[in-house]
Amino acid sequence: MKIKHMVQITIGLIFIAMVNISNANNLTPQLLKKNIDLNTLQINLNKSKARGFDIFATVGSDVNCDFSSINAAINFGFESLKTTSETFIESIAIINSALTIEGGFQNCLAATSGDTPTGMTVIDGNNLNIVIFIGNDSNEYTVSLSNITIQNGKRGDGDLGGGIDATGSNTRIELHNVRVINNNGSGIAVDNINFLGAEDILIANNSTTNGGGIYCSNTNIIIFEKSEIHTNSAQNGGGVYATNSCKLMMVSGAPYPVTGRSGINLNTASSNGGGIYATNAAKIKLYGHKLDTTPVIGSSNYPVFVEFNTASVDGGAFYVTGASTEVEMSGVNISSNSSDGFGGAAAVIDQAKFVITRYNLPCWNKTKCNQLTNNKAGTNFSVGGAVYALNNASIGLGNVLISDNAADYGSVLYLSNNVTALIEGSIFSNNNVEQDRDGNYLILIDTNTDLTIGFSNFSENNMAAETFSIDNSTIKIAASIITNANNNGIFIKKFGANTETYKCIYTNQPSASFGGNDPDGEILGSASPIFLDVDNGDFHLNHFTSAVDLCGTTEYTPSLNDFDNEPRGWNAPNRTSPYSNDYFYDAGADESYTSDIIFKNSFDI
Repeated sequence: MKIKHMVQITIGLIFIAMVNISNANNLTPQLLKKNIDLNTLQINLNKSKARGFDIFATVGSDVNCDFSSINAAINFGFESLKTTSETFIESIAIINSALTIEGGFQNCLAATSGDTPTGMTVIDGNNLNIVIFIGNDSNEYTVSLSNITIQNGKRGDGDLGGGIDATGSNTRIELHNVRVINNNGSGIAVDNINFLGAEDILIANNSTTNGGGIYCSNTNIIIFEKSEIHTNSAQNGGGVYATNSCKLMMVSGAPYPVTGRSGINLNTASSNGGGIYATNAAKIKLYGHKLDTTPVIGSSNYPVFVEFNTASVDGGAFYVTGASTEVEMSGVNISSNSSDGFGGAAAVIDQAKFVITRYNLPCWNKTKCNQLTNNKAGTNFSVGGAVYALNNASIGLGNVLISDNAADYGSVLYLSNNVTALIEGSIFSNNNVEQDRDGNYLILIDTNTDLTIGFSNFSENNMAAETFSIDNSTIKIAASIITNANNNGIFIKKFGANTETYKCIYTNQPSASFGGNDPDGEILGSASPIFLDVDNGDFHLNHFTSAVDLCGTTEYTPSLNDFDNEPRGWNAPNRTSPYSNDYFYDAGADESYTSDIIFKNSFDI
């Protein structure tokens, strides 16, 4: 028996204490003013952690290997293995033990010599059993896998995971350059473990009842670098099923080499939540930014993509339900998701919270850092082309481009039954009627719903009916631009008893368009064009428009910078609001600096 020493293994070692999100029922402008608290986050990364001189064994089929099977090495008592780039048909059980497997070596001599692995080790369950089962007690254990493909597993009765199934309250799992593919059962199922960290991971083509890609219960998870959850399927949560206070964070990175994509994409649910199903106080965070950790993780060159996910019932990309269940995102591209029922991108119900905002960090697209585009609800009396919210849910949209979404009612938003919603610095454009979706109302709110909109644009939308529908609810719109076309020129359709506030609305319609409520705003008439190049999606203000320096903050005080991440409230020379000499905030999503010698639109701060 040849004994070797492991000098070093390159793997991501991560510890994370997830950021707390404010109470879902406390929805104020501060909801959108968030920064990533790296002290609270407590990420302690060490991608090249030396494990000292741990004894290891080699596993492979050539004559220089210590063992020909992984199980044989584990049963002998080794907890550190180096494996060759070949396929091992076996299922592995790790019981009350730590284990490190570094795969991908050309042969066992290369593993012994300390060569850098260049391939992948395949562990294949042969469609008979879970590929890797981790059943640990409450003691501290670390299971580390790198350069491994885990495939063709099958969960047994009462099990959750087909690829990896893990328990153990103080167990940590570290995955580096791992593929979890083609498993019957969740690709990865973690139930009440301490932590799962995954760097450069592909989770694809796995299928089960809840959580095709990942099933997470009472566990902290972080996924980063070149990673994707792709083409998984389940009844609920095609990509991810998060429950029982699971905390899952995904940070953007370059595309995964095999798929050419990153993020959470092309997953399907036969019921709800094509991309993610979150319930029972789960917390989901998606960050499309470079984080100033040691070492740095994340990228400002890429968003977190959430695209082409589908649900046969509700929530094409997200289904978020239950008190203290929360989704928070910044730097995301949520696009081309669909449901056959309600909520093309998201269904948010029963006191859950759903927030897209912009952190004050460099972003992959400086003017369109968050995108909620081309999402579709079903074709049979569908509601909420982008977001469907119900029963005391809370919605926040800050600095979001919202375009090309469609449904029968509420092409962008359908908010019903005590929903609280806040929108700031966002652009609603080109949400239109389309074939099989009637396009009645851009935003529909009813039954004691409270909607506040500040510093946003509503332009180039073409609804079959009015832009807004309000029924026994409260609406406040301030410092915004509304210039939509529609069939009858009336922007707001009202039913029942409502509370309405309109302040500093820059619009091309008279106050009658608001049902007789004076919007206290400019009437355009033949004024200069509002935007620089609306046909090509440039919603920067034309500096000659009267929207510049039009508004104050009496009705709404912004909590975010404008959509270029430039500060609001710049007093342009020789411009005076008709309302007050103290008003120098521009209406809409852009704060124009075009007459300033130093600052320009799209100046990078």
